[in-house]
Amino acid sequence: MTSTGRFRAILLAGFAVWAAAECTALAMPALQEPDSTFCGRVLSVTCASRTSDARMLLEASDGYVLDVWIPAPMREDLIARLGERHPQRKVCVARDAAPWLTGGRIRTRHLGQLTVGDDPAPAAREDVASTCDPSVQPPEPLHHPAVRYMPEAMRAGVSGTVTLSGIVEADGHVSDIHVVRSLDEGLDAEATKAFTQWRFRPALRMGQAVAVAVTAEIAFQTSAPR
Repeated sequence: MTSTGRFRAILLAGFAVWAAAECTALAMPALQEPDSTFCGRVLSVTCASRTSDARMLLEASDGYVLDVWIPAPMREDLIARLGERHPQRKVCVARDAAPWLTGGRIRTRHLGQLTVGDDPAPAAREDVASTCDPSVQPPEPLHHPAVRYMPEAMRAGVSGTVTLSGIVEADGHVSDIHVVRSLDEGLDAEATKAFTQWRFRPALRMGQAVAVAVTAEIAFQTSAPR
């Protein structure tokens, strides 16, 4: 027996999807917040629109992933500091004067809180544009099939979000999908499978379809009994 639950999608600094099932959730262990200075490698930098905040995912050596939200007026300077080939570049974030949000997220107040390493970033695909480029119109989801909420995970009360990175190609399909923040091995696999099947109206730059890097969140959320 399988269950898909209810399914809906919204566009954030990347994409978010919810799968809901009627089941009582068990409490999940709280994330441990990093110390006063957090250093990690850039996994992705994404923007939902031409005027939205930027979202940067940093991964520490121990696997902890931090969401860093950068206000829209700072986007251009951020990209200039990171360079076009920013994946895997080392960035440190000073915690002081930066308000922490829930679930391992921080919102910067000024770019002085970010220190960008001078080590060269690994080679990246030259044809992949950034959704934070003001000349890029982000992709729009056209088809997003329901994700399967595995019965054993439902019975165990596993609830939370799988964060994925990927590339929406110029023809609208998704490639190069990786699990950025894991929830459960089985649900990670189901989230990846579902995201592989998504289809998009591709991103546009100067009227031409281009490939862009995106961040997706697929959330498996249980509902309290009525």
